[in-house]
Order: sequence, then C-alpha cells, then structure tokens
Amino acid sequence: MDTGLEMLKRRLPPVFAREIEDGVRGGRLISLAGLQGNGGGVRLEWESAADGQGQGGSKAGRRGAGALLEWLAEAYEEAEGIRTDPQQWLLAESADGALDLLLRVLVPGGGTVLVETPAAPEALELMRRRGIRAVPVACDRDGMLPDDLRRKCEPTGGRPAFVYVTPHYANPSGRVWSRQRKLALLEISERLGLPIVEDDTACLVPLAEGAFASGRADGMKRMGGSAAEASPKPEGGERGSQKQEYIQVVETTKREDKAGSKVESILEDNASKRQQKKEAVIGAASERRSTEDREAKQERSSQADDVGNWNEAGNKDEMVNRSEKDNKSRGKRGEPDVDPRTEPSGVKAEGDDGKSEAVSLFEGEEAQEKNRAEYLADGAGAGADTTTSLYVLRQQAGLWGAEILSLGSLERTLTPQLPLAWLRGEAKTMERLRHVPSPGSSSAAGAAVAERARRLHAWLAQPPGRGRAAAAEAAAAYAARRALALELLQAPAWRGACVEDPGGGLFLWLRLPAGVSSEALLRASLLEGTAFLPGTLCYAKEPDDRFIRLTVAAHEPARLREGLARLTAALAEFTARSAD
Repeated sequence: MDTGLEMLKRRLPPVFAREIEDGVRGGRLISLAGLQGNGGGVRLEWESAADGQGQGGSKAGRRGAGALLEWLAEAYEEAEGIRTDPQQWLLAESADGALDLLLRVLVPGGGTVLVETPAAPEALELMRRRGIRAVPVACDRDGMLPDDLRRKCEPTGGRPAFVYVTPHYANPSGRVWSRQRKLALLEISERLGLPIVEDDTACLVPLAEGAFASGRADGMKRMGGSAAEASPKPEGGERGSQKQEYIQVVETTKREDKAGSKVESILEDNASKRQQKKEAVIGAASERRSTEDREAKQERSSQADDVGNWNEAGNKDEMVNRSEKDNKSRGKRGEPDVDPRTEPSGVKAEGDDGKSEAVSLFEGEEAQEKNRAEYLADGAGAGADTTTSLYVLRQQAGLWGAEILSLGSLERTLTPQLPLAWLRGEAKTMERLRHVPSPGSSSAAGAAVAERARRLHAWLAQPPGRGRAAAAEAAAAYAARRALALELLQAPAWRGACVEDPGGGLFLWLRLPAGVSSEALLRASLLEGTAFLPGTLCYAKEPDDRFIRLTVAAHEPARLREGLARLTAALAEFTARSAD
C-alpha cells in the first residue's frame, strides 16, 4: 500500500479505511494518492548481473555501496562541474529514511523547520511524528517569498533548524522555482546561517534532469474548456485578498528594481564588518612595520637599506605564496579560484600610488563584493535552465556561507522497486549523520542499504549510458501521461477547476470547482474505486480544502484513464447532489 493511502487510512472514518483496504486487496482501487511514479515502464534488468556476487553483508555488498557512491560523485560532477569528496556522501535505506535521519540529527528533541506552502504531506507527517513544528513560508509560482522567509527566520520561539524545500517539480504543487528565488534563498542562508535541505527526489537527477522537463506552462489553466487564467496568488500566510495583492505588488516592484536594491542591500550589510576588519589589519600592519623599523635601527649597517628591501620582498613573496596555497585549497573543495564575474585584485606592495598591501587587498575585496552583488541582482542569467541545482548556483554566485544538504533518489521516478537514497553535504555534517544509529537493527539496515546499492550500481554502470536512456524513456512516458490527464480534465464535470501544467515531475495540483470540498469528494471517489490526496494534508497551517494532488505518473495510460474517469463520475454525482 502506498504512503498516500496509509495517510488517508489514518485520517478517514473506519468505514472508508476498510474501503481502501478491501480495494487494495481485491485490486479494484486505483490510487492517485501515492508519492512516486511506476518507473515509466522501465525494467531493472540487474538480477542477472548482480546475482552470485555476494549478499548484502558481504564484501561484495560493501564494495557495491562504495562503487555506487563513486558513480554518483562522478555523475553529479559531470552534470554540475563540481567535485565532491567521499566524505560528503551518505547512503540511506529510502528517501523517507534519509529525511527522517536529517530530522533526528538536526532537530533533536523537537524544534522548528521552515517549509513551503503547500508542502510535501509525507514530509509534514514525518515532522509531526518527531514532534517538530513545521512553519509555513508563503509562496507563489516562483518559490518562497524572500520577505516572508526572512520574517520566519526571526528568533521568536527559537531559530529554525533548517528550511526544507523542493525547488524542482515540487511536491505537491509541481512548481519549479525561478533562478532569482533560489539565489535569494542562498543569500538568506548565508546571511542568517540557515541550513537548506534541498529535496530533489521528484527529479531524475543526475541522469536526465533536463529531459524530465518539457517546458513550463504559463499560469493556471481553467478546466472544462475555458481559457487559461492568470497566475495564482501567493499561497500561505493570511488569506485575505488585500494582503495577497499587496504581496504581489511588492514582489513586482522588487523585480523591476532588483539590480539597485540588491547591490545596495548586500553592500550595506557587509560594509560595517568589512571596515572593522580593514582597520584591524591596517593597524596590525602598521604596528608590525614600526617594530621592524626599531629592530632595524638597532642593527643598522652599511647594507641596512639592501637588507630592508630584501626583507620587504620576502614578506611579499610569503603573502603571495600563501594566497596561491589558499587558491589551491579552494580548488580541491570544488570552489572557483576566482570570483565568477571578476579576476581577483592582486595584493600590491606599497608603491607609487602610496597604498599599503592591506589597503589594496581590501579594495580588491570591495570590488569583488560589488561584482557578486551585481551577479545576484541580475539573476545570474534569467534565461538559464531553471532546474539548476542550489549547489551550482552557490558556486556561480560565490555564496559559500550557504550550507546545503541535498537529498537525492531514483526510487520515486525510475526505480520504485529499489528504495534507496543519498545525502550530500558538508563533510562535518555528514560525519554527524554517520554516527547516528538507524532505527531497529543497524546491522540489518546497513546490509539492506549495501545490497540495494550493489544492485542499483550494477544496473546503472552496465552497460554505460543505460541509466540515461532509461531516464529519458521514463521522462517521455510521464510527459505523455501528464498530457493525457490534462486532456481528460477538460470534461464538462471539471468546469471551473484550475490546474497548472508544471512541465515535468510526478504530480498535478488541481483547484476544484467552487463549492467542492476535497475531503468530501475523496469519500465519493473512494466509493467509485479511485483515491487521491486532498489538499488539506499539504499545509502546515490553515489547510486549504479546495485543492487535490493527483499523482499522474503512477499508472500506465489505460489505468490512468480509468482512474480519472471514475474520479470524474464521482465529481459529476457529487455536484449533482449538491445542486439538488
């Protein structure tokens, strides 16, 4: 039974819970409530290659886990151009298990996590079980609203442990964050020390991220044959129309004047700290030189001037060598040697312009800071691929203070029969995660992870390129199912409903016709033999009963058509009874 149905059983009255159990047992129930696709018809032919190579706890199994991590690191490096160390990776028994591990380690004993509006219902359920307070951040179709995110980061009642986001084909809305919103998130993370957990399990990364998208629609489409309407208002926060319209006006103004405002904001924020650091370094340099002058006077000789010049040159070489070592160290960590938008200003010795090494150094830093701010302000290329990962954007923008924990898996998109997930982050955070035992038997859990890793690696690696071909096949299959669902939702019964084509992913997020309750429709639909996820489960606060999540990637076209036909019949009967 999928996770969506399990959630529904706990929420519904016993009679409907039994209806779900009987429908699943008899094979009659078509569930559009789950969290994953069916693999797009792709078969994992790893049994023949994997069998006979050792069981989960064997050396072969352990080698398989290491081999998979090595394969992942290389695949992500090819896709992103960023190298990572083995210490930055960790395997988990499933996508839910990986998120649960993060919650147990980073939010021990309960705490606060910031989430999108609407948010992944399965993630909200995990947080609820752990006694964690999920705080919603207002969103529109481009992602989290930066102003509301900053407000929710204020330490009233405790600083959030992290912000949990699904920026690519989000669960449940299907939205893809704009590049500018992702940059704003990174900037806030760096300024406020707010870690980011980026869940990309609804994507086919690192196999075919681009192939999973087939274009992004413009706004919500009114179903039942009507024309498309404008983009939806931001969701979350207070629902008064005046406040929502005000937020939209503010966001529009920000976009129009983003270049000037972002540069000014970033420079002003860092000016005080930079000036203090500048004065401290200049003061230290001046004191050092005064000491050197006194020592030189005591030992002055006929060659004092030559020796002094030699020492000054030696100090300069030492500083340059130290800078070169720092650059090499950054390169090993995957960081660029120079700012993405400018060459670094050289460290100058005191010369004809009368400037000291320290003054020249900090003027160079000011120039780099300004260039970085301009990079953020122009959106780093608004026309670029919107599925660019936060890791890549952090490097491009030089926002190294932003901490990112990336959660990836193929179980929801390509390999539902093989649950396995991976985490990528800073080495120190990964070390913390590695030292936390898994629930139940840690040895059994480790053996299961090793066995799944061995099988998945065997399938991905042999022959080379098979994984990418399978990902492209699944992407095409899901796109066809999404198009079919959108066509079927044009039936007269759906008149007045609205849905946005996200251009990819697993879900459709549909707003029901006026006066139709998602939970009431669910009960009618279960009697017809189809289940979906009501929107009330997708909000940390102020549940919205007007929306439903349809997992259109879960079934082959014929079964999807049958499931939506049953749902349409339930809606038609429901509205007919309401009219009477």
